[in-house]
Formats: sequence, structure tokens, C-alpha cells
Amino acid sequence: MSDNFCDANGWVVGGGHQVPPAPFDYSWGVQGPVIGCNNLRCRSCNQVVRNAGGHTWTKQTMTRLADIYSAMGAPDSATALAALVSDDALATEASARMYTCGCNVHVEQDQRALGEDADWDHDEGPSWTCAGHPQLSLPATIDGVDLANDIDADAIVAAHLVAPAPAGAPAFTADYASAWVHRLLHVLSHEAIAASLGNAIATRLTHDDASIRGAAVDVFRRDPMASGGEGVVDALRDHADLYTGVANPHSDRPLDEWLQVAVGHRAAAGDTSALTALQGSVLQGGEPTMTTLRSLAGHASTWLASHAADVLRAHPSRNTARRLLDVMAKALGDELVDSAIAMGAADAVDRTMFLDLVRQLVRDERAERIRDGLS
Repeated sequence: MSDNFCDANGWVVGGGHQVPPAPFDYSWGVQGPVIGCNNLRCRSCNQVVRNAGGHTWTKQTMTRLADIYSAMGAPDSATALAALVSDDALATEASARMYTCGCNVHVEQDQRALGEDADWDHDEGPSWTCAGHPQLSLPATIDGVDLANDIDADAIVAAHLVAPAPAGAPAFTADYASAWVHRLLHVLSHEAIAASLGNAIATRLTHDDASIRGAAVDVFRRDPMASGGEGVVDALRDHADLYTGVANPHSDRPLDEWLQVAVGHRAAAGDTSALTALQGSVLQGGEPTMTTLRSLAGHASTWLASHAADVLRAHPSRNTARRLLDVMAKALGDELVDSAIAMGAADAVDRTMFLDLVRQLVRDERAERIRDGLS
């Protein structure tokens, strides 16, 4: 059975974040919670990277790395580290976490990726990387919840999609309402139950309770190609009324925006049914998001150019006009001119407002041609 690997080569995290103890936990990316890697290895010295939350540098740290490394791996590491604090080899600081492999050391205050694109204060970070996490095999017990491939996945989702994570669950599972269930989708992605879990989440996209709908769509907003993610397309196409104008219990962002974002991500990943659903939604649904318009500009630019005026008629607000012009000015060439002229001439559109947006957002010779066309 192959291992899972953290995205971005793994993450180092400060003392305010937990490095989960379970070996199967890993950072899966796609807008999931940042999870400190618990299996880092140094490519230079080939040693396991150890860490100690709540500890930072002193002037003596670099000369005591071997002692610090040994203390971090001791059976009673708390006592061993306390002795080094007393000896001024370490200092305590709640927000910090010290990492060392024996040949290098780093103290993290927040969270940082180890990948090539990571933003380090110096030329490059330590040569550490995620060494892999074993896949979890079923049957198993996770945070006191018994799981097997023949278990009722719908019952698991019903019990935990919006409820607080089970007692003893890693801290990152409280980052958002559906984080604990989202975690199951990844650590069990290789098991048959994953499809059942995804489908159980998808059925709740049309639940009567907006909090449950919101938690379900949040999973697919963060992870649009996860098992069950195709359900957001059906929700946008057939049940937009459950989202349009509905307050989001989990965020100050509108619930229909979360749904559009989820479908937009699927469209960007090549789901043609998602693209078709977006085209219908911008004409009939809630106010289009930037993600939706970017998806249309990237994958259906001709359609967007010819229907932009219809979109603005459906949503004749300054916000929609601004988003359309912003996206189209960057994505289109000369075809922007005729499209923008049609937008500015559309019924219910304030032409003065529209021309002001053209001045702000179209910063080349096309702006003058649009103004001439609307004069």
C-alpha cells in the first residue's frame, strides 16, 4: 500500500498549531486545513526531523543541537527539554515551535511550506521534506469513531458534518464545520467507504437546514473534485433557490457564492457540465462571483463576450459591471470592445457608472473605442 505525502513537501507550524500524532494524518492541500507534517526527514543528513512546540532559540542553541535533538526524542521529552531550558540551551515561547534534524534548526511562529516556492527569510529553507504517511486501513477507530467499509456512511456524515469534532480529534479538525468529515474523505480515499462518504455529503447540498447545506458545499468548495463533488453542479442547476439570497451560517460570504465557487473550480478542472451550469446561473441565478466569471472567461470566452450584456441585464449592479469588465479586460482582446458597448447600452445599466468603470479597468486604447461607441 503506497504512502500519502503532504502537499508543498510538508509544512512546519508554530506552537499555536498542532502537529497531529496519528501517522496517517497529512496535509492534503486543496484549501484544507494546514497540518504540520509529523514525518519530516532531512535530505542532507537523512535524519528524522524532530520538533518541540513552545520552544525557541537562545544564544546557546546552535552549540547544543545534538542535546536538543536527543531531548526531543527522549521517552520523557518534556522533562528533558525542561532541563535544557534551565541550562539556557532553549527558551520557552508559546507561539513558537523548534524543529531540528541535528544538522539544521528552524523556529516557526506561524506556518510555512517546505516546497520550492516557499517564502523563506533567507535564500532557501532547510532541506527537509515529507517522508510519507501510511494509508489508514479499515477497520479502524478514529477519534473514538469505529469505521469499516460496511458501516453506514450516511450515519457518520449525519452525526459529524456540522457537529463539533469528536473528543480527542486533532485541533485542525475544528478549523471549519466540516473539517473532521473532510479529513475522512482524504485519509480513507483509497477505501470503498470514501465514495459513500462523498455521496452522503452531496445529498446534504439540498438539505432543509442552511447550516447543513453550507457545511456540505464547503467541503466541495475547498475540494471540488472529491468524491461526490459532482453534486454541486446539480445543486446549482436545479436547486439554486436554496442558495440565492440565503445567509451563510458559516461565513460572511453568501451561500450562493460558495456554491458558484465550487462549481467554478470543477469547470476549471474540465467538467463541461459544470461550465454549462455556470452559464445558466449567471443569467438566472444569484450575482456572479469573480471565480465564476474567470471560469467562463478561461473556458468559454466567446460565450461570455456574446452574453455579457445579458448577464448585466440580469444583475444591473455596479458590482457585477465591475467584475465583468475586470475579468473580460484581462481575458479578451478586441472582442471586448463590442461586448462592452453592448453592456453599457443595456437596459437598467447606469451609463455614467459604466463609463467610470471603463476608465478604471480598461487601461489601453480599447477604452477610447468603448467610450466612442457609447457616446
